[in-house]
Amino acid sequence: MNETQAIGILEKYIDGKDKNKPYILNDLYASNAAVTFGGTSQNTNFPKEIIGNIRIAELLSGDFNKTFHQVRTYYLSREFPHLEEKQIKDQTWIVLMRHRESGAVQAGTGYYNWTFGKTGQPGFRINQHHIQINHMLAFEEPDSAWLGSLQENLSYPWLDINEAIRVMEDKNELNTIVEYLRTRL
Repeated sequence: MNETQAIGILEKYIDGKDKNKPYILNDLYASNAAVTFGGTSQNTNFPKEIIGNIRIAELLSGDFNKTFHQVRTYYLSREFPHLEEKQIKDQTWIVLMRHRESGAVQAGTGYYNWTFGKTGQPGFRINQHHIQINHMLAFEEPDSAWLGSLQENLSYPWLDINEAIRVMEDKNELNTIVEYLRTRL
């Protein structure tokens, strides 16, 4: 697996998850893939584990987008030191989105661990995916343009961590996220 292949898979994952395209995730994950979740947050409702590409696609794209909209997930690094082992470890992310029912903004951060493998199909598939959620904040938007304006000022989906800090550090609602990002520098 090379860097170009890794970038392609990660970008497809974001497209499928953020834009409610479960068919993309269904194709990215191996049929017996496992997604696990870690971290503690009262603002998330994920199971400990999801098995199988079809179920993963349903939960991470279809069901997720029934609950949230205006979803944008940002990767904060293009460094893949474990690609020769077909792994990406500690891929820091930020997500900014709106809860459909309550209208609250949710902002979260954590990291992904990925393991890839070859199947009978061309290319690599995701075999294992760990989603660590370190923070998931929920708050009322200061004004109706706040979320959209913030998202437009961040490069998507690849975002330099220093740019993220610079754009978000004056937003009091995001202090916890900014402090977490500073520990990842």
